[in-house]
Amino acid sequence: MRVALATCSAFPGSDDQAVAALLGADVHAWDDPAIDWATYDRVVVCSTWDYIDRVGQFVAWCEAVGPQRLRNDPAVVAFALDKRYLGELSVPTIPTAFVAPGDPLPALEGEVVVKPNVSAGARDTGRFREPVHDAAVALIEQIRASGRVALVQPYLPAVDTRGETALVHFSGSLRTCCASEPCCAPTRSLRSPPTALPRRCTSRTSSWPARPARPSARSPSRRSPTSPRASGDSRSMRGSIC
Repeated sequence: MRVALATCSAFPGSDDQAVAALLGADVHAWDDPAIDWATYDRVVVCSTWDYIDRVGQFVAWCEAVGPQRLRNDPAVVAFALDKRYLGELSVPTIPTAFVAPGDPLPALEGEVVVKPNVSAGARDTGRFREPVHDAAVALIEQIRASGRVALVQPYLPAVDTRGETALVHFSGSLRTCCASEPCCAPTRSLRSPPTALPRRCTSRTSSWPARPARPSARSPSRRSPTSPRASGDSRSMRGSIC
């Protein structure tokens, strides 16, 4: 089986080289025109971090590679890269206000987190206490000015002490988990990316596609404001070789 790991030209290789060596796989930037993806049996989405600058192009590439070859399935990738999926999940999630361009601003109470519906590496993301809610509003407007949708959530204090945990499933079975620590201090907005990641998104309004439909028909979502769990993360767009 020929396997390729998809990375990006702005952040080539990263830790993918070590994985590729174990698998005997190749590593290529997803937008490299010289690569014939049809020559591979599996193409695994790995460190394609610059997708947020070209969402439409990235989704089109996923579809071109195809569901038989790409891991995860292109429909799953498209669904997971837009955090509005939180409103469609049938599991408990953090209460989230989705503020699209033209929508009225929500009431801000207590400590809140503001983030875009399409982002990575906590870009354009901020954590704001009540005295600086005006800064939260400014970030909401910045996000909406780019054509994206702002997500406003209450900050969960447990993140400071317990962090967040990402669960990794292969073929429906839980195989491992990853713990992460908060990257935004109170009243701080991470509007520039960490130095290891590409430059922050500067896409115009026309660059943001419509919200993709969920990949398969499921029961209507029910969100529980009393049992917050999912907060929105792009990890589920990554693939597994299966």
